[in-house]
Amino acid sequence: MATECTEPSPPDLSTLTLSQSTEESNDQVDSQGNVNNGRLSPTSQGRVNHLVKLLHSHEAKIGADSQGRPVIEYEDTNKPLYWDASNANVITTPKAADHQQKIDSCLELIEYLKKNKNPSGVTMDSSKISPSKSNWYEEGSEFEKTQEILGTGNTAGDIFVLKDKKTNTEHAQKTIMISVFRKEEIQSWVDLNETGVAPKLYLFKVKGNRVHIHMEQLKNVVTLREVIDSHMETIRQTNPDLVRPFSLCVFHGLLSAVRTMHENNWTHRDLHAGNILLQRESDCSIKVRIVDFGLASRLDETGGLEGFRMDIKESVRKLSALYVDQEFSNPRDVDKNGAWKSDLGDAADLFQLSRSERVELFSLVDSTLQIVAPSETQNIQEAVQKKLENIDLDKMMKEVIPILFPPFEMYQPVHRRGQSTMDSSTQKIDDDGSGDNVTDSNFSSTETTDADAMLKSLRLEMGVGEDFAV
Repeated sequence: MATECTEPSPPDLSTLTLSQSTEESNDQVDSQGNVNNGRLSPTSQGRVNHLVKLLHSHEAKIGADSQGRPVIEYEDTNKPLYWDASNANVITTPKAADHQQKIDSCLELIEYLKKNKNPSGVTMDSSKISPSKSNWYEEGSEFEKTQEILGTGNTAGDIFVLKDKKTNTEHAQKTIMISVFRKEEIQSWVDLNETGVAPKLYLFKVKGNRVHIHMEQLKNVVTLREVIDSHMETIRQTNPDLVRPFSLCVFHGLLSAVRTMHENNWTHRDLHAGNILLQRESDCSIKVRIVDFGLASRLDETGGLEGFRMDIKESVRKLSALYVDQEFSNPRDVDKNGAWKSDLGDAADLFQLSRSERVELFSLVDSTLQIVAPSETQNIQEAVQKKLENIDLDKMMKEVIPILFPPFEMYQPVHRRGQSTMDSSTQKIDDDGSGDNVTDSNFSSTETTDADAMLKSLRLEMGVGEDFAV
């Protein structure tokens, strides 16, 4: 005779009683429904009581596995408010099936705002931004939009120039969809607001389905992307001797900015050349500025070390791109396994670097990649600063700045490869003071004799990496 197979049913919660005791148990129930079982440890006892409360509040239920053993299933009580992120904070006309759900989620949002009294924005600098007496900041009443557009971001849309009607301050505004906005962008910006690394943050607010960010308008700036792709060609064509000191100067400024971020417990994680700006401060001075902290993460949280390494490797890529036009395809190409040496050697051959230039470039790249802690960045900074001491930076910048910031609207750079970044016919002072700067044809990218030993020695000298730690 065939028998009908049935799956074991989960225990009926309604039959669970805590006030009944048996002869085999010394369980007692207090006035709040907590079970006191003398045979359980205090920790286990607390967990049992917590589980019972979850069962009664329907935040958990008891199911059964394939063998009929009890299994606790929890309801997710931390679900975000139901809302399509791309349509957050806008009026919706829901379909019949979603009608009640949309109503409930909107009412939940209103109740949340009413209960917590959350502001829709925060003014960071009232000397630049002047909200109305009713604490609004709207186009047409508190500010006006100029015709100038600074740029377009992947998720930020156009970046406009605005003018505050009361302070007459012109500033920039970008907007970010709530669906892609990360709170870390503002948190990191606030922590770095007084460091000079990023543009000053004036105001951020929520309007509709976007976060509006009002910030300092950086004037007299050029992206490092433009410098690498266009202006370095002109610098090499105009005076190859400018390449080395200019590359070191920018690298020093970039290390300073990266070190400041890391010391403030933030990693950028997106230091591509378009997010690095060179700002002209005078006819003989530039400053490195960093923008777009949309992917920023805290250094002391999960993934912080990975972000730290990404920032360091991106800094190395910028040095090699400026020095010998070798940016590598991605940060993985400059990992510590040394695979970068061949590509960098090929680029050094192409530009006919002297032996001293090769040693300098290879040692800086290698030593920087060996950085394992934020404090070690300072060692590389000091090493670069020492190299810059024998260079007339004012004179160099007076030649470079007109190239970076040409007075003409039409600008066509000229490219000519195969030239050294230092004139081999002119004697110059090396770091060792020897003055020997002629091109050494016997030193090629394929020469590896004692190269690793030399780099290891230089790491120790600069105080970076695992060798230094030992």
